[in-house]
Amino acid sequence: MTNFSLRLADDNDKWMVRNWRNHPDVRKVMLTGHVISEDEHLVWWNKTLASSDRRVLILQDSNTPVGVIIFNRIDAEKKTAWWGFYLDNASLRPNQKTQVWIEAEKAVIDYAGRVLGLYELYGDVVAENEAVWLLHKKFGFIECAAPEGVVESSRNVRFIKYVWAENKADLRAGLYLFASHNTDFLTESLRKQVKAYSQFPYQIKQIDFARYQVDLLDKARVELNTPSSCYIFLERIEDFFADIYTLPTEESLLNVEARIAAYLSFIRQIAMRGNRVYVADFAIQKGFPSSIEEQLEGSKIDQIIQQWNETLYQLRAENLIEILPYSAVMHRTGQSFSNKYWYVARAPFSAQFLQAYSQSIIGVILASHSLSARALVLDLDNTLWKGIIGDDGKDGIALGGDYPGNIYKELQALFYSLKQRGILLTICSKNTQEIALDAIATHPEMRLRNDDFVSHRINWNPKSQNIKELAQELNLGVQSLCFIDDNPAEREEVRRNVPGVFVPELPDDPAEWYQFICHLPELFVSQVNESDKRRAELYKKRVDIQKAQTSFTDRSDFLRSLDMDVCIEALSNDNFERTFQLFNKTNQFNTTTTRYTKEQLQRWMALKEYRVLHVRSKDKYSDEYEGVAALVIICKPNRWVIDNFVMSCRVMGRDIEKALLGQLVYQAQKSGVGLVVGRYIASAKNLPVKDLYKDNLFSQGEGNHWLFDLNTQTSPDMSNIMRIHWNA
Repeated sequence: MTNFSLRLADDNDKWMVRNWRNHPDVRKVMLTGHVISEDEHLVWWNKTLASSDRRVLILQDSNTPVGVIIFNRIDAEKKTAWWGFYLDNASLRPNQKTQVWIEAEKAVIDYAGRVLGLYELYGDVVAENEAVWLLHKKFGFIECAAPEGVVESSRNVRFIKYVWAENKADLRAGLYLFASHNTDFLTESLRKQVKAYSQFPYQIKQIDFARYQVDLLDKARVELNTPSSCYIFLERIEDFFADIYTLPTEESLLNVEARIAAYLSFIRQIAMRGNRVYVADFAIQKGFPSSIEEQLEGSKIDQIIQQWNETLYQLRAENLIEILPYSAVMHRTGQSFSNKYWYVARAPFSAQFLQAYSQSIIGVILASHSLSARALVLDLDNTLWKGIIGDDGKDGIALGGDYPGNIYKELQALFYSLKQRGILLTICSKNTQEIALDAIATHPEMRLRNDDFVSHRINWNPKSQNIKELAQELNLGVQSLCFIDDNPAEREEVRRNVPGVFVPELPDDPAEWYQFICHLPELFVSQVNESDKRRAELYKKRVDIQKAQTSFTDRSDFLRSLDMDVCIEALSNDNFERTFQLFNKTNQFNTTTTRYTKEQLQRWMALKEYRVLHVRSKDKYSDEYEGVAALVIICKPNRWVIDNFVMSCRVMGRDIEKALLGQLVYQAQKSGVGLVVGRYIASAKNLPVKDLYKDNLFSQGEGNHWLFDLNTQTSPDMSNIMRIHWNA
């Protein structure tokens, strides 16, 4: 009869643990196999028991010590730790060891997950010890890449980890809602809807309403007042004076002018600290007995409200805030006010409005962080038309005309409109390709044609596999794709096998899809410029270029065949908007993921210490030059520092980055500079540029700096591959 338990080690255990550790069978599988002396063990023991990031536990069988379990490098914030264990090999009989080992494994998993609350537990196994690895695997450990903080060893090891998904630490910055009314219901609605968006950059925090001005000026509120915290100001016009519905409305609005001005001034003050700030625009929410004149657009009331909103627009133009379209959501949802919630809890919003407002908040934040979907992956059967094209034939599907075909004709019009806003369209369908493409090309009611899609996967493979291939072909992360499919089983298959893809759960009734898709947070765009409108055309050309590459056996010959022209020019009014967009929307080819404001870029245009470069390129597939890259160079007397280098993923793989760095090094040398420094700061998305400087002959410097010494190195000459023009 066995009765296994764990207890914390105490000082009485120290020599017993040393004896176990020095047993030959234990030393044989340890990363350091030497005999531990008394002095060495005593130093380790005292340090370990006194450390808050370590834990030593004794495994007992009916109160008899049989093994020791050691947790170290416990990170309470990240919820990670390392572990190891060894048994009393000298006392345990051979037939006991396996059972004790199994019990130790169970105890580790239980204690780490339940008591320590870990998300990931790391360990290592000597590579040749297959039996130990198989035992860990049996209990749910998986092999993994070397985690951070690995202790170097001369022995060949395999790293393992155990994951408790439910314990994953939320390390995102806090998002705070500020208002004079109760935001509890809105906070709860946001938290519920945000669960569907793994890309959402914040965790929703709770804060007492009606006291945010005090809290934001209180330095003791450290978590609230960190630079990474995000603030949403949600004051309504009605929050500034309680008598709006009993006093003459126009007079009340005039009297409250000073309160609104103070509110906007406070927002400017907070935004100047550098935090992300979102502000709801102004509109009157609840109906009141107004005159007909007061109800008309352009009335005095309307003009006053418009003036307040103009102040918000100015703050946005200065890149201090983003605006939440509160008035538009209120207009769309109709009944936004909840009498009952207001009287009971001082919460002004109806359940219907809470859902729509939460969606809008999520959408605005995703768009402002460049986290919205960049491409739609569309199914065909019962998604772009009603029916199964392979069974019903081109003439048998319902598209256009009366119900239900009119639903799908309007849906196609919606997708075309999204394409015009810069969202790429692709197809992922289980079908016979020739039949499906013929229907798209020739059906008289099709709103979308083959040229509207930048790429497609029409076959019988799993849709998750096809989506991964589309992402790779377009050089986009899967987090940039939104999958639209009528089939719940297909949606679930993609969710399970391609984590990160936006997969909205469509309403059961296709008649509801148009409005539903219109207001999906993942399809919000901040603004639409000419570059966005041409995005589909440019990506389609990129796909054509990739296909053309397969006909070349020599990569240099292929690049020369593109007939590329690259122009490097100084930041100017003509290229300003595109440069700003590149810095603030590019994620993959972005060496430091630094986001610059318009004010910073405008200020640097007049400073000799800064050179902001805009790069345009053209090839045989292009009718005109397109802005594809941007760099910020800090010019010091003896060195040029590349503060950030961004490039559109549309031109990745063409060695344009090599040409740009080579030309930059050449121009630095002409200016008498002896060193060019490149900075690389890793992020979750910029792995494509991890080796950018290394691959271009820069050597590793201190920290995140890479160095090109112009006194000893020569820049690569790319003039035989592409034409390069320096106009900066």
